[in-house]
Amino acid sequence: MKRLLLALIATLALCGIAILCWTQLTNKEEKPKYVAIFFDDGPTGHNSQLLLSIVREKNLRISLAYVVKNLEQRPEVGRAFIEAGCEILNHSYSHKHPGSLDDEALEREIVHSQRRIKELLGHASPWFRPPYMEYDPRMQTLLKAEGMMVFTPPRIVYSEDWRDENSSADILKAATSNVQDGDVILLHEWRTDSIEQLPSIIDSLRAQGFEFLTCSEMNAYTKSKNMRTDSQAASY
Repeated sequence: MKRLLLALIATLALCGIAILCWTQLTNKEEKPKYVAIFFDDGPTGHNSQLLLSIVREKNLRISLAYVVKNLEQRPEVGRAFIEAGCEILNHSYSHKHPGSLDDEALEREIVHSQRRIKELLGHASPWFRPPYMEYDPRMQTLLKAEGMMVFTPPRIVYSEDWRDENSSADILKAATSNVQDGDVILLHEWRTDSIEQLPSIIDSLRAQGFEFLTCSEMNAYTKSKNMRTDSQAASY
């Protein structure tokens, strides 16, 4: 009887340890991880429609950094992405190097473009994405006056899809390898390979346990987690 009791106690102890380990493992696996998908330089016509269809099919919310002179030609595209739950960012009026512009021209690239977004879409996100990773010090005054900001994520995953020599497979690998919680994954709308690979990118990231946030949501999330800001991110 004593041996039976001891065996029962030992069995219950082992079961308790197993349950504890499983609970800890499950909690660890269920801890959410977040990334943001950014597409630059749109809208671009056919590629925009293809991207929109993927966003809808995958129930995905992304951020799109628009060149506003392109948006003027296709405002209905921007409105469709907003209706799908995506966020539109200001990527300047004509994608010129900020450092090459005089004060008046720089104001047009930032202030005029932001006002045009409001006119075309009904409202505008406060985020500005400087072209060519250039952050001109004069931007700070202009952005502050317009209530705008440059988003500074903890880390950017560069797909390097702007390099012609990079294949579709290269883009997929770059966008899904070594991705961390709080990352922004940068792609370009004019690169058809990037859009065609997006379903595979999404499937891979979801399999890794990631969920997707817009720019504003990611900013709130990384702040809540006190994540380190990349010192170079202000110019990406």
